Amino acid sequence: MPIFLGILLLLITFEFTTVFIELKRIYYYVTDIKLMLLNLFPIVLLIYLFWFITKKLWISFSFVSFLVFLIGIINKTKLYYRDDVFKFEDILLFKEALTMTSRYDIIINWYVILSIILVIIIILLLKRFVSKIKFKYYVIYPIIILLITIGVISYNKIYTNDTIYNSVGNLADVNVWIATRQSQVRGLIYPFIYSSTEMTVNPPDGYSEEKVKEILDDYDYSDIEEDKKVNIIAIMLEAYNDFTKFDSINFTEDVYEQFHEIKGNSLHGELIVNVFGGGTATTERMFITGFYNFPTFRKPTNSYAQYFKEQGYLVEAMHPIYGSFYNRNTVNLNLGFENYWNYDNKFKAITENFLGDDEFYQYIIEGLQNANDSGKKYFNFSVTYQNHGPYTTTPIENNFIEKENYSDNAYNMFNTYLNGIKSSNEALYNLVDFIDNYNEPTIIILFGDHNPYLGENNYVYQELGINMDVSTEEGFTNYYGTPFVIHANDEAKKVFDKEFVGDLGYISPNFLMNEFFEYVGYEGNEYTQFTNDVKEYIDVINPIYYEEDEEFVPVQASEYTDLMNEFWLVNFYWMTNFKEK
Repeated sequence: MPIFLGILLLLITFEFTTVFIELKRIYYYVTDIKLMLLNLFPIVLLIYLFWFITKKLWISFSFVSFLVFLIGIINKTKLYYRDDVFKFEDILLFKEALTMTSRYDIIINWYVILSIILVIIIILLLKRFVSKIKFKYYVIYPIIILLITIGVISYNKIYTNDTIYNSVGNLADVNVWIATRQSQVRGLIYPFIYSSTEMTVNPPDGYSEEKVKEILDDYDYSDIEEDKKVNIIAIMLEAYNDFTKFDSINFTEDVYEQFHEIKGNSLHGELIVNVFGGGTATTERMFITGFYNFPTFRKPTNSYAQYFKEQGYLVEAMHPIYGSFYNRNTVNLNLGFENYWNYDNKFKAITENFLGDDEFYQYIIEGLQNANDSGKKYFNFSVTYQNHGPYTTTPIENNFIEKENYSDNAYNMFNTYLNGIKSSNEALYNLVDFIDNYNEPTIIILFGDHNPYLGENNYVYQELGINMDVSTEEGFTNYYGTPFVIHANDEAKKVFDKEFVGDLGYISPNFLMNEFFEYVGYEGNEYTQFTNDVKEYIDVINPIYYEEDEEFVPVQASEYTDLMNEFWLVNFYWMTNFKEK
């Protein structure tokens, strides 16, 4: 009976692997016996385990059913809004998930409701007709221990095994370059368990501290000369991209006019980020640490924030929403920020709503002035929220593109997005105008965290005529490309005797600070200097393409394998060995 109940729950899990039921996908699941067993075994094991613990099958089935529905509904909701699956590490973001329910509707389809009703009926029948097991405890305890042992062994030997994971799942009809699809084709329970492997930080092949220290022996920590210290404000813009770069879109109003004016008077280029439609923290932490791979951030960690603090700067981070998101309350302090101002500890007292960009920037300005008035230079890293999705498909008053042959939903969603972008650009223009007229040397670094999520399977992008096929170079840069700008006021230009104008091309977020340091002549710490040398050959690091010598090449065709192997070693060492000046 537990096996039968497990198979029933397994079939129910399939409705949670996609936003809407896809019969072809379910067919692929049920015809792959190995995949079925990998998803079924944990369910059956838990039913048996809790049956012997509680002695009542109906209680055990109730508990396991609750877990299945909980994981499934969260997974479906994440897919609907973010095109992302529920991973094991998301359990650590439980508080964030609860707070986000006020912004997003939980996705429960009619067939999910029917499944819940079916399970409740079965639970009532089990309670009525299946008796409590009568085994003595000296029989039950060894069985419980045996089941737990089987679970632990199977987890270590099977469910975290990369070879087994890569051997299942029908990839015929999905884009293999998108991580979400890689998970979806493997069901619900199995990839959820496998995702726990992403929480561990394992050293790369061939790693040894002695080897890394030999590499870093060529570099020495370098201070910033006092007369070269300037204020630095870095702002990561939520879901920001400049869609005027796509010729297929006919704008009726140039909502990017102010951004283009800023860009034309600045250094600028394109970031190639590693995420799409979400994953803000990935781009954020690549920028602030210079790392490509990350530690857990549960203890003090090397970063650019830490470096500027060592140089005597007042170092602050800001974000207008909850401080617990992405565990920033803990992470930002461990990255070296002296203050992390957010909704909980600052902005909630000002307004119940999350601050829009224009209001938010006033507090960056306030922090800048307070730091300078106290005799310190200021380093601020802020993340905006104003243009966060989801973007409504309800018509809005202002439309910014010609209607053409777009569906109503696509047209309305994109105009909603552009309406937010227009407000963002106005706020940016006001901030830059203030900085340009500020009497202290100040530099602003602006960049987008990822492209906006515009509907399931990127249907809005498709209707806009934008190539999103990441197996092609054009589609790859469209999918992962966001703009960046490095703008200096006149006082900063005098300090460095540079114009701060020009196109810097493509670059990865982890190299953006390298680009800035090189331009102004900062050497930085040992890690920065090492990565400067790496960047001389490779500007973009991504699982699909590297940009080597200003040309995109597939990762497997890289000419700099040895250099990248050194990079992985040094990255791991620097992210796991905190070094204060």
